[in-house]
Order: sequence, then C-alpha cells, then structure tokens
Amino acid sequence: MVALLCRPQERVFPSISANLYSLSCDRADLTTEQQAACKLLNLIEQKYSGSRLDVLGRFGHLLRQHQQAIASELESKWQRADFFWREVQVELKNLVAEREVWQDLALTVAGGHSEAIIMNNPVKLRQLLLHELFIDTHCAFYNGLIQNVTKPSWNERAFVHIDYIQQLLELSVIDGEEVKNLLAEAWQTRINACKEAKKWQLAIKYCQQRLKYLPHNIDFQDELAEIHYLAALEHVTNENVQIYHASNIKYLKKGINQLEKYLKKYPYSLKNFEMLSFLYRLRAVNLARNEQLAEALVCGEKAITYNPYSEQAVATRNELIDIMEQLQQQMNQLLAPVENNSRSFSAESAVVFTVGLLINPLGTLISSANNNTSQLNEKGEKLLAEAKQGFIPINAYIDSEEKKETENAFFAAQAIYLWHQIGLLEPSDGWLKFAEEKGGKNAIESTGNLINTALQLQEAVHSLLQEVPQAKEAIQPAWKKLVETKPDLADLDSALICDYLKHILFGEEREHNIFVATSTGNVQATQVLTPVSTKGKFSMEPFIPWVLSSQDKRIKIQAVLAGILILASGFVMMREKTTFVVRKTAFQQILTASQVQNDQAVLKASKSFFQNGSIFNKDERATEIKELFTESLLRWFPQQSSGEKLTLEQEEYLQLHKQLQKDFPDNQENQ
Repeated sequence: MVALLCRPQERVFPSISANLYSLSCDRADLTTEQQAACKLLNLIEQKYSGSRLDVLGRFGHLLRQHQQAIASELESKWQRADFFWREVQVELKNLVAEREVWQDLALTVAGGHSEAIIMNNPVKLRQLLLHELFIDTHCAFYNGLIQNVTKPSWNERAFVHIDYIQQLLELSVIDGEEVKNLLAEAWQTRINACKEAKKWQLAIKYCQQRLKYLPHNIDFQDELAEIHYLAALEHVTNENVQIYHASNIKYLKKGINQLEKYLKKYPYSLKNFEMLSFLYRLRAVNLARNEQLAEALVCGEKAITYNPYSEQAVATRNELIDIMEQLQQQMNQLLAPVENNSRSFSAESAVVFTVGLLINPLGTLISSANNNTSQLNEKGEKLLAEAKQGFIPINAYIDSEEKKETENAFFAAQAIYLWHQIGLLEPSDGWLKFAEEKGGKNAIESTGNLINTALQLQEAVHSLLQEVPQAKEAIQPAWKKLVETKPDLADLDSALICDYLKHILFGEEREHNIFVATSTGNVQATQVLTPVSTKGKFSMEPFIPWVLSSQDKRIKIQAVLAGILILASGFVMMREKTTFVVRKTAFQQILTASQVQNDQAVLKASKSFFQNGSIFNKDERATEIKELFTESLLRWFPQQSSGEKLTLEQEEYLQLHKQLQKDFPDNQENQ
C-alpha cells in the first residue's frame, strides 16, 4: 500500500472516502484548520457552469469534477473516470499557475480565523490541497485495487493511479526521498509485473520514471540496467547451431551498447559492470563459434576487465588463447613447404576446439586440386586471416586507455557499492557532478575526494577481512587502529562500519538499519477506496462535458471535418439526383418539340438542360442537344421583331449559344 507521511490525527482535510463531499462542517471536534478545509470542500455547491467563472466558481467546478471522478472509479467505469481525472489535472494545473487565486481562496475559507495558520497561507494551502485531497485520493484507489489482486498483471488498473500521482507531484514541492517513501512499493510492484510479462520497454519506461525523482539511487540504476540485460538475453539462444551464432552476436552487441551507454551516465553501478562482463563473455563464445577468433579474444579480455573476479570470464579467455595458439600452429603446418612435392592432401584436415564445454569442429580446411598441389578452401582462407590477426587486437586493447579507465571505474564502483552496503550517508547530489547539455545532463566529474575516501574504506575493510579478529569485541579496537593510519576515515560512522564487519565475519544481526521504509501497513494511516470490481465496466465520456473540454482536440477536429464532409456529400448527392431528373425531362421535351419544329420549346428546354449540369458525369446527350438548339435558334431568331435593343430572352439564348461554341469546339458550325 502507498500513503503520504501523514498520520490521521495530523490531517486537515477529512480522510478520503466515498462521501467526502457530504460531510458536516459543524462538528465540535474539528479544529479551526479542519473547519476551513470543510468550508473549502463546500465550494462544490458554488455555481460551476458557464464560460466565465469567478475564483470560487472555478474551485467549485474543480471539486465537482473530482467528485464525479471518485464516483465513476468506485463504479469501475474506467473510461468515464479517466475523463474526469484528466479534467482535474488540467484545471488544477491552470490554478496552480495563478498565485492570486490562492490568496483569494485563503481569504474565503480561513479569513477572520488567525489561528488557521496553514489555511491562511496560500502556499501551504495549495500544497495541502494537492497532498491531502488529490494525491491521497489516488493513493486510496491504488490501495483498494491492489489489495484485491493476488498476482498483479502489467496492465492492472491500480497502476494507472501511479501515473496520476506522478502528474500531481509535478505541481507539488516534494523531495525525492518523500516520493520514494510514497511510491517505492507501487513502483516495484509495477516493474515486477512488467518483468514477469516480459514487457521490457514498459519496464524500462517505469525505471526511468523512478530515476527522474531519484537519479542517484544505485538500486534504481541497477534495475534499469538489469532490464536491458534481460531484454538482450531474451533474443539469445544457447543452441550450438551455426545459423544462430551471427544472430546472437548482433543482439549481444546491441545489449552491450545500451549497458555501456548507461554506464557513462551511472558509472558506479557495480551490477552493470557484472552484467557487461557476462554479455562480453557470451559474445566471445558466439564469436568463436562463428570462427571470429581474434574479435572473440578481445571480448573475452573485456569480460575480465569489467569483472576481474569472474572465474567464468577468465576460463573462457584462457580457452580462447589456447584455441588461437592451436589454430596458428596448425595453419603453419598446413602451409609449410611440401618435401619433394610428393605429399598428398587427399585426407581431410580439420581443427577442433571447445568453447564453453561444447565441441565445435571448424571442418575441412583443404581442397585438393590433384595429387601434387593443394589450396585452402573458403573456410580455410577465413581461418588463415584469423590466425594472421592472432593476438594483435587483444594486445592493442590490453595496452589501451579504454581498459585502464574501465578497470579504475570498476574499483571505484566496487568501493561505492561497499559504502552503500555499510549504510553510510551518500552525497546529497550523488557521486557525480553534472553538466547541462542538449538533450539532458551528462556526467563530467566525480566527487574526487569522497571517491578516494571510499577507496581507502574498501582497502581498510579488505585488510580486516584478511586478518580476522578472534572475537567480535576486537573489531572496534582494530578499526580504530586502522583509522590512525588513514585519517580520512575518521569522519565516517564507525558504528555502522563495525556493525557491517560483525555481520560479515560473525553473522551478527545489524543494530543499525540501512534502509528505513515507511510503514504503510497501518490501516489507520492508509487511505483505501475499493471499486466494485477490479475489471472495468463499459462506460463512455459524458458527451457534453467532453465536447466542452480541452481533451482530445485532434479527435474533435477530425469529427468536425468528417461532419462537414458528410453534409457536403449529402448535398452533392441530392443535387445530382435532382439534376438527373431535370435533364431527363428537358431531353424528352427537346426531342418532342424538335419533331414538330416548336423552336421556342426547344430553346427553353435546352436552356434548362444546360443550366443543370452534372458535377461528376459528362452527359453524352449534350452534343446532340447543342445541334438541335443551334438549328432552332437559327430559325427562331430571325422571326423575332427587329428592334434597337435585344430582349432579355434573346440575350440569354445568344449567350448560351456562345458558351456552347466554346464547350464544343469540334462541333462548331460555320454560320
């Protein structure tokens, strides 16, 4: 379960419950602060509709949204609840950005009560509202949902409330350790569920979210690296089949690159060194099986550099050295001059070696041309190239600055890990100084003096472990004697160090706890709201609030455009249908009138036909009608009474005639 560090008797706002907004403010047992908090909750009765709300109306609307979200969540209507939770986030974010509204709120709910110190202070009021009302609500729902699940799945509804809590924390002033006390258990439960389901990208995302709050937490750094390590191993097969080796090499390289990237950012994660050692060793084995011995030797050496105490890495590197020596020896024999040209290579020549206790024959290296000559086949040429490279790449790496830097970094990480295990206070800003660069922060320099102290501590502890005191009572005097020779260790907590040594050497329980976890098992201290089901019921966002909200703007724009297209399509289809009927009628009238040479009727029907054109289709009857129209016009026009000015009807027919000549130029007649 999760909870903020607040005892029930210390709360100002009422405990989170289903009837939170219906509690009475007239109880005699309420303090002045609590009465002011109840008065704030009663703002839910304020007018909260309309486009222009005053300060109290805005807070009333916010609380109403919060009430609706609680009700929907309790009914397990997740989609509807999420709409209201998001609305709460949006409105609260806007209010937090406006300082003056909190001053007005404090005056309204606590004005005139000077003893209400918190509720009269706008900053403290805002912080209290965020923590005790909004964050605690999500804590209560997380607790209520998670307690009814035996084995949480990666997409458990309870985990959604972690996201809402983290979004609210961005509006709050709270340090990393307080966030850890609040969310450590929930974070770990969620990450474990993702690891169980092999949802590696989600697990990585959630690990990165933790490190956003606690970037110097070595345990969190280790787990992020571990998930990348597990994701890389998922693609690797142990089958000793040639086709898998190249694939294994590629995926192992990808995993190594990612872990080395994190090692630059978090250089004191000892677990990362150990995992890199394992991946390099595994890559060395696959490279050797793929007949890339020179590169395999380099990877084998890197495996030892990242973890000098790995016996497997040392054994693999030594085995690869033996294989290379055997290969070079056999290549020299195969390519030696043939005495008297009488030696025949008809028999198969092969090299056999073992890597990781698996026999892997490199196969036939020689192809015979005739009884007196021979040459290396393709595989032989490849192995010859490997033999020529030999130990040149590994020796270059051994002499490189890269190896020296990695070795120094490993021993520093080991010293800091010991510091961490003992439980000594770590630097408040971590073990690194950071420089701001594009894309984030990059580690540039370690806190050198403290690193040196950690290395001296490691040396001192190692010496005590080598010369074990006869009794646990002798540990403290032995430590004091060591400190006399290493004055830099004098400021360290000797009680913690001696407790650690007693635990390691004599198995004694440690008196000083390293990690102090916040107890959230106390029912009285933990807020719990339990929905009717852990499975969501069908629900939808409330339509009108959704339309008026700022959510899903893209969907709304798409919906408006779709509506416009539908209306436009409907209009066009109706017009086309009407046009089809009008043209059909006009065509029949033209044919009938032309048979009896009723020119007036032909002209009128032709005008109707051409004025109602189709948008999509070309009417094949248009050419025929144009010819009939022209013939009728030529007969009709001279019969009209001559005057100085044309009538409107005559102008319209002449204009139509000109337009038809443009539209049908191929059929234009000489007049």
